[in-house]
Amino acid sequence: IRYAWTDFESASVQMSSPYIGAAISTGTSSTAPSATFFVAGTHGLLLVRSSATTNSGYRWVTEYSDRIVGQADLYFRAVLAISDDMASKTVRFGFHDTTSITDVVDGTYFELTPGSMVCSARSANNSTRSSHGTTFTLTANTFYIFAIYWPSTGSINHKIKSVDEATTHLNVDKTTDIPT
Repeated sequence: IRYAWTDFESASVQMSSPYIGAAISTGTSSTAPSATFFVAGTHGLLLVRSSATTNSGYRWVTEYSDRIVGQADLYFRAVLAISDDMASKTVRFGFHDTTSITDVVDGTYFELTPGSMVCSARSANNSTRSSHGTTFTLTANTFYIFAIYWPSTGSINHKIKSVDEATTHLNVDKTTDIPT
């Protein structure tokens, strides 16, 4: 499996290679999250936020997006906690090609439904998007492991597990709208 990783020890856009960070409108990124998110012994906590400005946020992307579509044997893994104030926002993470507020053209990713904490497995092929019918409602301020495994060009596995990996909350395979 080809991979790139970081522990996000710094919010600096130069210090988390191969990822490049940038604000969308007036969003922010900080390595000083509130006590709500502090977990003893944890390092690499990065807080990304939108602001009061409409359609603001923050993105972390790689320079490798052109090498993702149509590939197989790719793996995405992130440990995230979504705060309760994000419930009204659109949140997307995984493999996708958008770098702004626009919806995904090609990719496979998780999406938090605006106005709720419902998380769904989604994919998009040439702007045709779909969600798997099974979703999971996240608990605010709780860490989860989000994983996407793209073993072939015809199927993509999306999984959400507890941070201790003891419980699998979502484990679905998407076979529609796979990027080509």
